Amino acid sequence: MVWLTIVFVILMAVSPLFLMRNTPQQNRLEKIRSLARSHGIEITLHRRPDAREGENRLEAVCYKLPWRSSQSKKNWVLHRISNRGWESDLTGWRWFAGDEVKLSGTNIELVLDTMPDTVSAVMLDSQGVGLIWNEVEGEEMVFLILEKLQSLRSFFEKKSPNT
Repeated sequence: MVWLTIVFVILMAVSPLFLMRNTPQQNRLEKIRSLARSHGIEITLHRRPDAREGENRLEAVCYKLPWRSSQSKKNWVLHRISNRGWESDLTGWRWFAGDEVKLSGTNIELVLDTMPDTVSAVMLDSQGVGLIWNEVEGEEMVFLILEKLQSLRSFFEKKSPNT
C-alpha cells in the first residue's frame, strides 16, 4: 500500500510537466515566426486594425518590416475586414487611420490586388510597414509576405519622407 501511495504522489508531481509541452499548432506558429524573424521581419501582437478607442485587446498579429532610413513616416491603416473607416480608391480596401493617399494607378495597387485573402490590413508607422496576417497558411507564405512588405517599403521610401 505504501508503494502505491508513493507512485501516486510521484505521478501527481510529474503530470503537470506533460501539460507544458507545445501543441502542434504552437509548434507550427513558432516555425513560421522564426522563419519570418530570420528574414528581418518583426512580429508583434497588435490591436485589430479597425479597433475603436478603448478596444485594446491584442488579437491580431502584425508582420512588420522596419524602414531602412530613420525618416519619420505618417501613420495610416488600410484594411479590408469591416466597414469601419472610409472608402479608399482601391476596391475592397478602406482607410481607417491617417490621411488618405491616392494609391490607384501605382505599384501599390498591384501589390494590394495580389495580397492573400488572409492579410487583412496594411499599416504604416514610424517603425516600418506592416501587414496583419492571420497565420493560417504555412511557412511558404512567409516568403510571399516578405515580398509584399519589401514592395510596400520600397514604394513608400521612394515617396516623400512624410508618406
